[in-house]
This record gives sequence, C-alpha cells and structure tokens, in this order.
Amino acid sequence: MNINTSSALADIIVTRSDFIIDEWVARVFDQIAASRGHSRTTIIDSLPKYLIEIGNVLYSSKPSGPMKISLHTAREHGETRVTLGYEVRDVVAEYSILREVILAEAKKTKQLDENVLTELSRISDAGLINAVESFLEKTVIKKEVAALRTAEYSQKILNGFFMQAPDPMAILSGPEHVFTLANEHYLDFIGRNPLGRKVREVFTEEEAGNFFSILDEVYQTGVPYIGTEMSFRKPADNGEMGQHWINIHYYP
Repeated sequence: MNINTSSALADIIVTRSDFIIDEWVARVFDQIAASRGHSRTTIIDSLPKYLIEIGNVLYSSKPSGPMKISLHTAREHGETRVTLGYEVRDVVAEYSILREVILAEAKKTKQLDENVLTELSRISDAGLINAVESFLEKTVIKKEVAALRTAEYSQKILNGFFMQAPDPMAILSGPEHVFTLANEHYLDFIGRNPLGRKVREVFTEEEAGNFFSILDEVYQTGVPYIGTEMSFRKPADNGEMGQHWINIHYYP
C-alpha cells in the first residue's frame, strides 16, 4: 500500500514521533563525534517541536517560501549547535539522519508515493537551510564579528559548507551556468573537473538529457526545481555509457 498524500506521512510523523526521536538520537550519538559529550536531552533539544512543524507543513502543503518560515525551529536548533562544539558538517549530518529515520519509519508499513518523497525532500531542505544559515551566522559572530562584513570571509564560510557537505554539490554562475565551485563528492561522481567551464561544455546532450533546459528555467524564473530518480548517463571505465538514477535539487 502506498502513502499517496502528505497528510498520511504527517500522521506517521506525529503518531510515531517518540520512535523517530529515539532512533535519531541513537544514530546521532553513533555517527557524530561532537554529540557524545552531551546529554540525551541536550541533543534532542527542540526536535519534538520541529517534528510538529514538519507535520503541520505536510498537512497544509505550503509552497517553498512560506515553508521556510514555518520551520523556524530549525533556526533555533542551528544556534544551539554552536555552543556544543559542532562543525557545519555535523549540523548537515543531523538533518540527513532525521530524513533517513522518517523514511525508514514510514516504510515499515507502507511505500512512499513519489510526490510525497518530493514533498519530504523540500521540507528537509528548507529545515536544513534554516539551521545552517543560523549556525553560520552565530559561528561567524563568535569567531570574528568584524570579518562578517567582508564578502571574502562570507564566501569562505559558504565554500566550507559546500566542501564539507556529505552529498555531491556544485555552484554555477550566470546564464551559461559556469561552474565556480564543486565538492569532492561531485567531482568523484562526474569523473572530471568542471571548474571554470560552462555546463554545456562539461556534459554532452546524451549525458545531461533535459537537465540543461531545467537549469535554464531555474535561472530565468528563480523557482527551485527538485527531481527524484532522474536519468543521468555518463561514460563507464570501459567507455560505454552507463545509466544512473539520481535525485537533483536546483536552487537559483
């Protein structure tokens, strides 16, 4: 049986919140070294409140703009992690773990419909962005207030976030989508160095499929695009084109 509405997933999150919190805490202590010197209560922090906010967003199916406002508890969470000695990668990991736990709990009894998966991804991204923004603001203020006013220092912090992210990530600039930054996971996945090159120079039409037109649309409209299980082809070691299915998140 499929979970084909956001409300159905919200019901699971609300009714199974205690189990979700228990599993999340266990994985955080296991995977994030910075968490181990703190109590269970400290690590849980505002998670119960955040799960309620996720449920409310799923019930209402808000668009991405209001969604970011609705998940304001994530900003509080990001602030508290500064005092716990976290790095930005630890904050990112906590939100990745939470998404994994929610998916695992939902799939115990039902399969998630693709639309619901997309909605959960949008919510996870909005919460993560809120937490990371807040964490970086507090970190920069704590380390060097004066340097916060310089674009160079702010860019350095942003680059650090991308380079430490656990998933492939890249930043493109301008209408021709020139690569300005890519982390190691991205370089390993595509098997080439794209920096300083246009996206249409880095990938062939056969590899990218309709990704080029999607990038153009995101740049022109300013509307984010999230796709799940999308086809991407790239050469294997033997030279033959291999088929891959990837999740993509494009933000203007």
